[in-house]
Amino acid sequence: MNYQVLIADDYRMIRQMFEEIIKGAGGRYSLAGTVDNAEEAITFCRFHSVDLVVMDVVMGSGMDGIDAASEIKKFSPHTKVLIVTSMPESSFIRRA
Repeated sequence: MNYQVLIADDYRMIRQMFEEIIKGAGGRYSLAGTVDNAEEAITFCRFHSVDLVVMDVVMGSGMDGIDAASEIKKFSPHTKVLIVTSMPESSFIRRA
């Protein structure tokens, strides 16, 4: 099976790092797309088939990754969301 992956992170360098990981996964994963904010992640998932979203918790826009993940799961419950962060704040873990 080939899993379609969306990368959602506001830092270009982090998006590129995840892109390289996906591309190097030996055909098991394909890059569905990349976005730089939570709102775009929701919109992308509404209009594309996505199996996995790699979602940053804190993004520069108004909505955070945890709220975006909740919205995505409402209309696409089969989509898995992997929450990632470099923030040492543990309250994100409890919320996620």
